Amino acid sequence: MLLVGENTYDATADDFFYLKVDELAVKGKSVGIRIYTVLDEKRADWDKDKEKHDKMHELYRDQKFKQAIKMCNELKGSFDGQVDKYYDMWIERCEYMQTQDLPKDWNGVFIATTK
Repeated sequence: MLLVGENTYDATADDFFYLKVDELAVKGKSVGIRIYTVLDEKRADWDKDKEKHDKMHELYRDQKFKQAIKMCNELKGSFDGQVDKYYDMWIERCEYMQTQDLPKDWNGVFIATTK
């Protein structure tokens, strides 16, 4: 999976088919950055799946982790299965975040505890 940062995404968003993969802050930083993956080519049937993918991120940010997990499971196999491992990782993340005491105004940025 090819990953790019938000600057590359912003400069080329119209040129490629991107999916947001994460928004995280590395250890020692408090500001998160958006990370994207670019897929081989855009296919017509991917638009609906991309909407669901974006909705999954929204559910996560809104701390609706069970619903985000359900959406990840529904999305497996989408995008020709290219991001299925990502959805597995995201399910693990949601399960972990359910155990955390998050503030109501949490912005959805995952703060890595290791570099």
